[in-house]
Amino acid sequence: MSNLKKDRNIVSAVREGRLLLGKDGVFTKHALEQAAESELDNHLIDDKLKAKNR
Repeated sequence: MSNLKKDRNIVSAVREGRLLLGKDGVFTKHALEQAAESELDNHLIDDKLKAKNR
């Protein structure tokens, strides 16, 4: 599923009043863990690049 489709699903869920978190929520535990991991990876890469350019 593309990021655009995922974004649209999230927006639709919010508009429909569906749960975002929890067992039946739009964001599963796995999805939240993947998002957090990706965010951390991006920060670590950013820090390495900044340190390299000093």
